[in-house]
Amino acid sequence: MHDHPALPPRTLYPLPEVTTTREVHQVQVSPESTPNPNAIKFTLDRPATGGGTETFREGTDPATSPLGARIFALGDVTNVFATGDFVSVTKTDGADWGDLGPRVTEAIEAHFNEKADA
Repeated sequence: MHDHPALPPRTLYPLPEVTTTREVHQVQVSPESTPNPNAIKFTLDRPATGGGTETFREGTDPATSPLGARIFALGDVTNVFATGDFVSVTKTDGADWGDLGPRVTEAIEAHFNEKADA
């Protein structure tokens, strides 16, 4: 008697097509205070831009910084600066980081998740 590995059963219909899946690592965002109480630095686990710096203020073309435009659209934001592995966000004097900070984090996560899906 010979020991042979078991063969898979034969089927009369095609097997499901094997597809490769790509695991997308969700961006990690770490807010850090700055000397300016109206600004927070959001450090990322990846580059914040495609290279160089991006600055977004009122009146800036959204195409120049899609991430900046997304954050600015939250309201109560006066400036978004992105470079290296961080995004610095400056809020209006009357805004509260307790409310705005989590929304900025969500906007950053959404931006990078959409890029990963594209």
